[in-house]
Amino acid sequence: MSSVIVLVVICFYSTDGVAASSLRVVIEGVNSEQLDNINAFLKIKAMTEDRQSAEAIEYWFRKAPNKINTALRALGYYAPEIKFELDVESEDYIAKFFVSAGEPVLISNVDLIINGEGRADKNFIKIISDAKALQGKKLNHAYYELIKGSLSNYSVAMGYFDAEFIKKELRVNPDTHQAFVEIIFDSGKRYLFGNVQIAEGKLDKKFIRKFIPFEYGDFYNSEQIIKLRSRLLSSQYFESVSVRRGIKPQGNERHWPVIIEYKTKKRDRYDYGVGYGTDSGVRVSFVYSNRLATANGHRYKYSASISETVNKTGFEYMFPDQDPLNDIYSFSIDYEREELDISISEKYSAGIQRRHVKEGDWTRIVYLKYIEERFSVADDSGCSTLLTPGISWLQSKSNSRIRPTKGWRASLDLFGAYEDLLSDLSFLQLRSNFKYIFGLGEDVRLIGRGEFGGTYITDEDFSQLPPSLRFFAGGDNSVRGYPFKTLSQFEDGEAAGGRYILTGSMEVEYQFIQDWGVVAFIDMGNAFESFQEKLYTGRGIGVRWFSPVGPLRLDFAWPEAGEAKDFRIHISIGPDL
Repeated sequence: MSSVIVLVVICFYSTDGVAASSLRVVIEGVNSEQLDNINAFLKIKAMTEDRQSAEAIEYWFRKAPNKINTALRALGYYAPEIKFELDVESEDYIAKFFVSAGEPVLISNVDLIINGEGRADKNFIKIISDAKALQGKKLNHAYYELIKGSLSNYSVAMGYFDAEFIKKELRVNPDTHQAFVEIIFDSGKRYLFGNVQIAEGKLDKKFIRKFIPFEYGDFYNSEQIIKLRSRLLSSQYFESVSVRRGIKPQGNERHWPVIIEYKTKKRDRYDYGVGYGTDSGVRVSFVYSNRLATANGHRYKYSASISETVNKTGFEYMFPDQDPLNDIYSFSIDYEREELDISISEKYSAGIQRRHVKEGDWTRIVYLKYIEERFSVADDSGCSTLLTPGISWLQSKSNSRIRPTKGWRASLDLFGAYEDLLSDLSFLQLRSNFKYIFGLGEDVRLIGRGEFGGTYITDEDFSQLPPSLRFFAGGDNSVRGYPFKTLSQFEDGEAAGGRYILTGSMEVEYQFIQDWGVVAFIDMGNAFESFQEKLYTGRGIGVRWFSPVGPLRLDFAWPEAGEAKDFRIHISIGPDL
């Protein structure tokens, strides 16, 4: 048997102000598992934290052998030999324990019987199987408690609310080193979900019932109760939610009612923002949200933002379908004016969409948008009217909101217009983006992103395509080292936008202290007329501050073949995914 020696120095102080004795504890002859349990029963840690007198040390020492014996019995050692002595050197005490745990008790038989409706429940059957697997193993009282706890916990979770132990017994024969477990457990009947009773409030009860993930008469399952509360709190409507069982049904009735009580969020919400980005310059934003426009879950919001390059405002009205959390319809009206060195556009749009989220899967958005855009870009100018049906998919997963070490985000958008259907031209366009984060430990991250897009359109119609539907590269979230939207097909020396876009980026980030990191990166890409055209490259370094709203990024980027003095500064803020 291995021998483990632990030395703990404890200082004591007397109540009369004179320094009392210190204690040194020596425990020999036990393995690490036994030592940990002995230390727990002897409360050595508590002794180190409390100031005690010499009398307290002697009292603790007198109790110690029985506590060691109890600690070993819990691990299946019922016949230990314990020798102990307490030495005094000046004002110091040395407590010595020499322990031989002896032969362990083995579990000879586990007799577990389930009565009631639970006898056919596969999970109760598994508990029996797991308990039987302990036969022949060393006794540990924790195993016995685990069996009882598993039976009780599963019963409560799955609606066996009348369950009880008819018999629960652990018999130990120290002479033969054998243990016998006998448990008779009556599960009783399994209750069903009854009527869901909803407290009076600002929302229609029929609307709240749309959140319920179970039906009347389904077997009771506490996971469904947790899921119901989670669904309610994940919506935009509730400040707090209580979901609990109602009064126990009487007699042979087994439908157990469920009670929902809630407090809604305030109807009105105002959000203000001030920010700065290299692409946009200084920007100010405002959003007003009415989260309780109607009792059946309709809501709307008005938003506006002003920056050096883009001014926009919009109104969106949202109303849920049968699943108010994952199926939402909305219609919107928007105005946007963008004024850059390369283009000017003024766009009015109105649209309707259906947003469907499949749990654990992609979000799918089907939409129809009407656009009227006046524009001037390179040598092209005009006013285009477009009716664009489209469909998009998007998904994002990560292990942290502020600084994920594992995660990804992807989106795909396919839409177009047909000249004979309320549109001035015909085209079909695909846009896709992805970003991936992979952590190398806690401090280093690899961050990759890419963008691909393409437009099927005739040369004649391309001249009428507004700049919002053309592709441009360059800027904070594209190819750093180049100004915003300056990489594209050129006409007479001016960026005119491209039919296609292809960009990619790889970034290595090192967090050197909490909330601060440095990066090195390389970006590549272009917006072009054909895939034979070159891809531009930008390289650089940067600093990151991991703020509560996402990283604040300060990058210094050099364009392809640029001199050291030709670097551009890029500033942006927002979540990684």
